[in-house]
Amino acid sequence: MTNRVFIYPLLLLCLLLSLTLWRQGARWHAGPFWQLGLILLAAVAGLIFQELTGLVFVAWFLFLLFVVAPRFWTGLAWRRLMAGEFGAAANAWQMAAMLVWGGPGQVLRTYATALRRWGAADRTGAEQIIRELLHQPMPVTAAGAINVWLLSVLVAGREWATVVEFYEDDGDWGTLANATQARLLVARAYAEAGRFDRALRCLQFVALAPRTVGELARQLWAARVTVAALAGDAAETERLLRQQAGTHRRGYERFAATWRGRCALANGDLNEGQRQLTRALALTPLPAQAWRAALAGYLRDAQNLTVPSLPAATTAEYQHGQALLQGARQTAAPWRALLEVEAPRGMVLALLVVLALVWLAAVTTAQWWPDLSLIEALGNLQVAVRNGAWWRLVTALFLHTEWWHLLMNATGLWVFGAAVERALGRGRMLLVFVMAGALGNAASVSLANYDVSLGASGGVFALLGAFGVLMYRLDVPLYARYRRQLLLLLTLMVSVDLSIGGLEPRVDNLAHAGGLAAGVLLTWLLTAGQKRGQPRRAHL
Repeated sequence: MTNRVFIYPLLLLCLLLSLTLWRQGARWHAGPFWQLGLILLAAVAGLIFQELTGLVFVAWFLFLLFVVAPRFWTGLAWRRLMAGEFGAAANAWQMAAMLVWGGPGQVLRTYATALRRWGAADRTGAEQIIRELLHQPMPVTAAGAINVWLLSVLVAGREWATVVEFYEDDGDWGTLANATQARLLVARAYAEAGRFDRALRCLQFVALAPRTVGELARQLWAARVTVAALAGDAAETERLLRQQAGTHRRGYERFAATWRGRCALANGDLNEGQRQLTRALALTPLPAQAWRAALAGYLRDAQNLTVPSLPAATTAEYQHGQALLQGARQTAAPWRALLEVEAPRGMVLALLVVLALVWLAAVTTAQWWPDLSLIEALGNLQVAVRNGAWWRLVTALFLHTEWWHLLMNATGLWVFGAAVERALGRGRMLLVFVMAGALGNAASVSLANYDVSLGASGGVFALLGAFGVLMYRLDVPLYARYRRQLLLLLTLMVSVDLSIGGLEPRVDNLAHAGGLAAGVLLTWLLTAGQKRGQPRRAHL
């Protein structure tokens, strides 16, 4: 059982990645397909030869090497690029290229080569390398991504006029995801050029885009701060900065001081502007030379500051743009509430802490006081439940004997529980987890032949069912196609999971299926009087 339980999630992940690559262009992604094939070969071998536990480690090592590590290096490369550290970004892309085969790997190597030339002031040579790459056969997704990369390099170099020209001349970004990233990048350039109507229009489209969750949502927040500060909108700048105050994100204090300073300068307050920018410069580490140079430039410009007769934030055009942006965010709020993945908080965090403490207690008692078994005292013991100990249906949800069992259930609770909590609220989310999970355990007691059953799986499946109902009820026409795709993906996940559970004798599949059905029914009843497309509570 142990070998298989580690391999099943890997098989599902590889299946989902393969479907994504197939949709983007199978021939172009032949190299990554071969890499996924090696991972699948090791995983299937681990299923067949279960006594060879090393095969499980090989499969997961290949997954980390070919899938996780390239994403780490590319993420690091983007961060270094936006910080203006071209050399460090080129090195990170070179590392990613070493781990990616085929066409995508060639693109990453080209990024590294071109960026080194760009950093060495050979811009013509760098652009020639990129043009040669774009002339090669590739999917529109890849070509659009290369254009986004070029736009990012121009933004990192703070060539605002060139950024606007490149954005307006290109026009074809291949996919909505690439177009969203491009609009997010060019919004800063429009604001720096004083074209706030275009900047806010770009942000409006970004706010409505279905992929604006996670890191893109954080970038949207940063872009909104930028536009508000450059327009001299002190109230909006402070409101946005307060949203992230206390999060202790790296660089937040420097970011806040920078844009408070530029907002003050936009309003003609030279002293406050210089004070904030000086503080931002002091908070900037010495290796971040590009940021330090930019801040020093702002301070020099402040010496020749011309006090504006009327900040852009006071114009009717700017106010109208902000109103449209707020309307777009309100429209997107239900979608983002379900798809946003953030650090555990609220009821989800409380449940995760309880699950961890109960697991530690169970492990401790089993080791030091074998006669005091929490499993026997609180587990879903059929004989005890049928004799009236119905409370075991609930307490069994919080018991786990293996760390991997706890880890898998905790992950499901984090992902689906957080979404349900944002949409329904803490109390209703807890109700779904406990009541529907208990009903799933009741189904197990009624029909299965297990001596004892335990684990939060029934409650997690209940939350998954609740998530499916909330997604189905999200009747926002803008996201109709993406909603259908996500519902199909959820159906596939549930089908695969229940099929795997049917193959494993130690998996309480009835508790899973019962929790899922109860979660669907209970969530449907809880949202019966709620307007479709409007969650009870959503983060904006």
